[in-house]
Amino acid sequence: MIFNSYLVYVLLLVVFSQAREISLITMKTLGLHGSSFTDIIPSKYQTEIHINPSGKTEINATDGRVFFPISPNIRTFHTLSNLSQFIIDNFGSIEIFYDKEMKIGARGSYVLHGITFFEDENLGYRFRVIDPILAYTAGIKGTVEVSGEMLCLDPDGDCSTDYASYLESEVNLMLPSELPLCGKYINVCLSCTSFFNKVPFPPWARHGSNIEFTTYSALPETSMATGGYIYVPPSDGIPYWDSWPLPYARAIGQNKVESAVWCFGSWDCIEYRAEAVCGYGTVTDPDVKGTRYTGNGPQNLYFCG
Repeated sequence: MIFNSYLVYVLLLVVFSQAREISLITMKTLGLHGSSFTDIIPSKYQTEIHINPSGKTEINATDGRVFFPISPNIRTFHTLSNLSQFIIDNFGSIEIFYDKEMKIGARGSYVLHGITFFEDENLGYRFRVIDPILAYTAGIKGTVEVSGEMLCLDPDGDCSTDYASYLESEVNLMLPSELPLCGKYINVCLSCTSFFNKVPFPPWARHGSNIEFTTYSALPETSMATGGYIYVPPSDGIPYWDSWPLPYARAIGQNKVESAVWCFGSWDCIEYRAEAVCGYGTVTDPDVKGTRYTGNGPQNLYFCG
């Protein structure tokens, strides 16, 4: 009786482990070659970008839509205002404004469901798209052409590399993919992250929070949520530090959910002036439950500690 119970336990453990394993969609599994630009990847496998009537953008990388839509060509614009308008047209906005430095700027937010990638099948490289707005606008190298001049939009300021810093190398696809061994019990793990990014010119800021599985994958009933606040120092008319919320993002049965706010085209917007982002991630799953609070930015120890 004890022996049979042990066999049942082993069988359930194997079945459970298989249900948790991440099924990796790659260019190779799709029979495609080259790099995962928009002219190569079929639309049904491209991450969707949808602007809600409220101006908030939903980025959907679920249901096999794992490849982020990156153009193979460097985008060109007549003016910086045209560049701002391009971002507004494709990612929406919650506010459009004008200032002395640039004729047009914008603020916005988005919610990302799932994990989205860029892949070079020939070299066997795969990258997570960390900043979807910059990746969509400035491509794999982080550059755009404005008024005949090349501008670097990469947050690290270096556009001489083959890939921009917002493309984070994940795995070499020519190596075998394997899940870690976790011993007697299945070790289901997630990570929670707050991110804080600024580019001085053209002015760009993007801050937010995310939660994602790092071992195994979500079950259909797994619930995850993320959100938080950014903190902005005093300014003209506001003599105290102010807080602004990140959009609340929740997902069921997905491996990642992300919440973010952004601003392009002005040094005066609250996102660019922000000095801290305090985020959280929470999960309810048959094997892991809880909340983790995180912080980023120069003042995160003060506001997020």
